[in-house]
Amino acid sequence: MTSSHNRLRNYLTGLSTGSARMIIHVLVGLWLTPYTLRFLDREEFGLFTLTLDVLGWLTLMDLGITAGLRIQAARLSGQPEPEKINRLVSTAFFAQNAIVLAVVGAGLALAWGFPQFFPIRPDLQRDAMLVMALSVIGVAASIWGQVFSALLIANQQMHVDNLFGLLLIAIRTVLTVVFLKMGWGIYSLAAAHLVGRLVTVALACVRTFRLLPALRIRYRYASWDELRQIGGLCVWCSLGAVA
Repeated sequence: MTSSHNRLRNYLTGLSTGSARMIIHVLVGLWLTPYTLRFLDREEFGLFTLTLDVLGWLTLMDLGITAGLRIQAARLSGQPEPEKINRLVSTAFFAQNAIVLAVVGAGLALAWGFPQFFPIRPDLQRDAMLVMALSVIGVAASIWGQVFSALLIANQQMHVDNLFGLLLIAIRTVLTVVFLKMGWGIYSLAAAHLVGRLVTVALACVRTFRLLPALRIRYRYASWDELRQIGGLCVWCSLGAVA
C-alpha cells in the first residue's frame, strides 16, 4: 500500500508541477517579451528568436536516445539489478556525448556562417555569430543533461524534473532583466539562457546520483547490445520528434 500510495503521490505531484511549469512559462513569456523590447529593437529580438528556432532543429540529432533510456530505465526501476542499469545508462550517456559533439560542431559551423545564411544588417553580424555560439553551448548542455532528466522521470521523480524546469524559468527571467539593465543588449538573452541551463543540468546530475547511489557511469560498461535495444525505441521516438 505504501508503494502504491507513493506512486500516486508522485504522479499527482508531477502532474500539478508540470501544469504549473507550462502556465508560468506562458505567463513569463507574455510579460518578458514586451519588457525585453524596451531595451532591444525588433531586429535584435528577432535575431535571438531566429537563433532558437534554428537550434531547435539541431535538437533532432538527439535521435530519441533519452526517450529510449527513459522507457528502459522505467522497466528496471525498483529492481535489484544495478549492473544492468549501469550498462544501460553508460551506453546512453556515451552515445549522447557523441551527439553533443556533433551538435556543437554543427552549431558552431552555423554560427560562423549565420550572417551568410540570413539577411542581417552589418552592425549585427558579429553579435549574431557570438549569440549563436553561446546558444549552441546552452543547447549542448541541455542535450547532455537529458540522460539525468530521463532517469529522474523513469524513477517517478517527474515533479523534481518539473521543479528544475521552473527554476530554469526563474533564473532566465531574473538574469535577463539584470543583464538588460546592465546594458548587455542582445547578449542578455543568450547569457541568461546559458547560465540557467548550466545550473539546472548540474542540479539534475547531483539529484540523480543521490537518488541512485549505486549508479556508475563508466565507458567500459557501454555496450553495443544495449545501444541496439535502446535504438529499437529510438526510431519511433525520432519519427515522433520530426513530425
